[in-house]
Amino acid sequence: MKIIKKDLKQRLIRVKVENKDDLWYLHKIIKRGDLISATTTRKIKKGNENIRKKIFVKIEADKNKFEDGNLRISGKIIECNDGDIPLGNYQSINIEENTIVTIEKENFLKRELNELSEASSKPYNILIAVFDREEALFYKVSKRGYEILSKIRGDVKKKDFEEHIKKSFFKDISEKLKKYNEEIKPETIIIASPSFWKEYLIKELDEGVKKKTISATCSSVGETAINEIIKRPETETALKKTRIKKEEEEIDKILKLISQNGKVAYGKEEVQKAVEFGAVKKLLTTTRKIEEDEEAEELIRKAEAQKAETSILDSEFEPGKQLDGLGGIAAELRFKIND
Repeated sequence: MKIIKKDLKQRLIRVKVENKDDLWYLHKIIKRGDLISATTTRKIKKGNENIRKKIFVKIEADKNKFEDGNLRISGKIIECNDGDIPLGNYQSINIEENTIVTIEKENFLKRELNELSEASSKPYNILIAVFDREEALFYKVSKRGYEILSKIRGDVKKKDFEEHIKKSFFKDISEKLKKYNEEIKPETIIIASPSFWKEYLIKELDEGVKKKTISATCSSVGETAINEIIKRPETETALKKTRIKKEEEEIDKILKLISQNGKVAYGKEEVQKAVEFGAVKKLLTTTRKIEEDEEAEELIRKAEAQKAETSILDSEFEPGKQLDGLGGIAAELRFKIND
């Protein structure tokens, strides 16, 4: 994301979307009541035909929908460069790569400014392959977290499986890695397997892939293995900049404080009480909680006014799912609150 203009006195920020991760960041930043300006299209009736006309509008955001990598903001028109379109009409803005969008708010939260700063920093990609002799899963890790790219299975013959593996399945994995290396251009490639299987794969790797590759060990292969790999010391250096690693550390700290009966509050009622007492050191909530409970955003505002740190975990990934299991909101405290 490129920040074109940042004027907090005028309470506006203008950005250019550069990739799909940027759309996810904007989804988290844009709230109901914000004023959003951008070029979009509107269906206009001309004679007997409906045509799509390009217009520039400012809308008051009402709905914010992020789905399948697409972001759509809908709301009432406040300003429009086309005098034939009545103010107050409903309009959607589809935000995509290369869209320039201006966001105006009553007040930008510290958390929102941090999100924008993170989104505008250098993008990065990490490619992870988790495999054994029968199955391989490929993941892309970015600022947002991780997404599964594909899954392949081998046709293992038990009697001479070693010869079959060397010449077939590991070759298939190698070809996949070469393809993804060319397509997404990862900074680092991590190959992870139980036991010694990665040694077979290394022999098959293309030189361009091999020079980016580090190895890790995992206890099993499957869609849960990615969380284990992210926590492995071998991969910590490569993953320390990624959002998912940060979220893992944040939820682990909350769970540890809960297990120790430490300075922590979780669930809406407990966190509200902690905010009222000015006891919050760091407040965590989830994207699901923000979408489903309008009061969660107000708790963030109050916590930030008390100089607390705030963070929103993505409910799509394991750390966010764990926090949703605690009511979608938790806080590390400066001091314990007596009942």
